[in-house]
Amino acid sequence: MKQITEYTFYLKMENDEDLTWTGKAEDSDTAFHMARKWSEKRTDNIILDYDHEEGETYQLMTEDEASEQYDQMLDEQEWCRIGSMEFAPSRVLSALDPIAYNCGFSDYTDTLYHDYILVEGYTDN
Repeated sequence: MKQITEYTFYLKMENDEDLTWTGKAEDSDTAFHMARKWSEKRTDNIILDYDHEEGETYQLMTEDEASEQYDQMLDEQEWCRIGSMEFAPSRVLSALDPIAYNCGFSDYTDTLYHDYILVEGYTDN
């Protein structure tokens, strides 16, 4: 039996308009998609903040945004040099060991969760 939880999203829009969406869903990802579709009818801007049933406020991030930040974090390290060519560490790791890259990304999304950031498709309530 699946548990249904009530979620409340507090939406801060680009034009500084505040909207509130409340709905019931099986998980935070489903609720996120429902709130996003609802907000897209009102604006082109995406949801910035979300407040779940325990009252903690989380920032929402898409998987692409999290992946870009993860790559930037990896690329802050010294670049890989082969002869006179240099390669970004994120590209080297993803090409040579995609499993390690994906495990690292999963660990990265876990650290974001502890910083009150939910990654769409990776972190649940």
